[in-house]
Amino acid sequence: MEKLTKEQGEHLIKEARRYLESLLSGKDHKIDNTEEWLNKRYGIFVTLHTHPDHDLRGCIGFTEPIYPLYKAVTEAATSAALYDPRFQEVTKEELNNIIIEISILTPPQIIPHQNPKELLEKITPKKDGLILKTGTNQGLFLPQVWDQLPEKIEFLENLCYKAGAHDKDAWQYKDTEIYKFQVQIFEEVAPKGKITEIKD
Repeated sequence: MEKLTKEQGEHLIKEARRYLESLLSGKDHKIDNTEEWLNKRYGIFVTLHTHPDHDLRGCIGFTEPIYPLYKAVTEAATSAALYDPRFQEVTKEELNNIIIEISILTPPQIIPHQNPKELLEKITPKKDGLILKTGTNQGLFLPQVWDQLPEKIEFLENLCYKAGAHDKDAWQYKDTEIYKFQVQIFEEVAPKGKITEIKD
């Protein structure tokens, strides 16, 4: 995956904020897509955190590069603010106390493995995000979740619950598929403030 430059990441965050400000005010803001890089397709997640407590306030995205970047940002930002089922809708006033984080995903790759031990050996904490598919259920954890769940087995067990599996050991089932991906992360330090690229 071709990485974005720091300037491009800053541009996306600023556009996401302008878009949400307009959306929550009942106005329309379209992202200019005349620059070629904005038309490339990436998987993307938009995460909203409260400031200064950094509590999760919404997180929605697309694992696959189904939209051009300019459209993916607006779709994910809208869903994170208004349609994350875990939270109430973000209000216009509340947006002034929210920081925006954007994760650009590499294409997910299935992890081939013969047994749970081999699977665990192929997972790198803090670097790999994981997708678990079991039956018709699917769940995803961004690499940022390692901060809350630093142990591999604990991470996978919680991912089983996120996917809607009733057994925390579903990650060990023969017919369960596990995919991994990496992310490039950009985040506001404060609402409307400095934007940084988060690195390991």
